Amino acid sequence: MFAPDHFARVDLVLALDSGHLRSLRDLAPDDAARDKIRLIRSFDPESVADGDLEVADPYYGDKRDFEIAYHQLVAAAAGIVEHVEHQLRRSVRT
Repeated sequence: MFAPDHFARVDLVLALDSGHLRSLRDLAPDDAARDKIRLIRSFDPESVADGDLEVADPYYGDKRDFEIAYHQLVAAAAGIVEHVEHQLRRSVRT
């Protein structure tokens, strides 16, 4: 379970949907912690362009619903890696 004190130990917190995003923002102790929270699909340019940033919840679905969620996460993965690499390069310079 993610707790408020976890924000001090991480640089990025990924939310799957707007419900998770709200819950995490409510847990955040301050604005700096809230700034660490992102919807995972915000790292996928195609999802951003489509305005669909929520990972589909496959819980009550069938195999196809899990495949959709998987593909949504894979599409965001490269953007997440790029973001982390960028942050690491910035931290090395400072």
